[in-house]
Amino acid sequence: MNWFNTKAGKNLLQFEKVVINKFVQQKFGYYAVQLSTGEVNFLEHSKIKSHFFTYGKAQSIELLEESLPFDSSSVDLIVASHIFEKINDTQALVDELFRVILPGGYVIISTFNPISFAGARSFFGFDNYFPWNASFLSMRKLQGQLIDAGFSVTEAKVSFYQPLFLDHKSFFNKTWESFGDRWFPFLGNVYFIVVQKKVPGLIPIKPKWRKIKQSIVVANKKYD
Repeated sequence: MNWFNTKAGKNLLQFEKVVINKFVQQKFGYYAVQLSTGEVNFLEHSKIKSHFFTYGKAQSIELLEESLPFDSSSVDLIVASHIFEKINDTQALVDELFRVILPGGYVIISTFNPISFAGARSFFGFDNYFPWNASFLSMRKLQGQLIDAGFSVTEAKVSFYQPLFLDHKSFFNKTWESFGDRWFPFLGNVYFIVVQKKVPGLIPIKPKWRKIKQSIVVANKKYD
């Protein structure tokens, strides 16, 4: 079962898309990659020319759990939506993101906050399927891993204070959002982090990809 295909899951992804769009529309370059577990296209309004996906109808690449099938310094933008919940070695994935991003390029991450309704659902084990059987990484720890890898954190945001216990309902209450933003700003279900790869003395150039549009990059494991 893919929870992100339920009404509640789709509702969350649409909310995330609104937030991520504000970041995506400001980024430019040649190649963008979406690492995700849901059908939402976060790159729909991107000004970057070529888009590649790891999930859904537009899937064009497959990847190993902690390895990305790209050359070093070859991608301008990566959107990673709820991928970190699937990863055992999150530092290894962070290092891979740093490796493949061009100097000056960006990574936009959305993932569940362990101190939230989502965190409570995962902790008490109501459901034995992804993402509720996964471990959630705190924003502080993930930011530390990103900085250790060499990224610079440019923006961070916690949001979506809605209860996440009824999968068959597309529930959203603006009062919960305003109340959470004002009184409990660190208890949102999801947090977003935008990071940039800054390498002094290097000038970003267009990478030479060999006919990647005409083929699928295949690794050993495909996400469910």
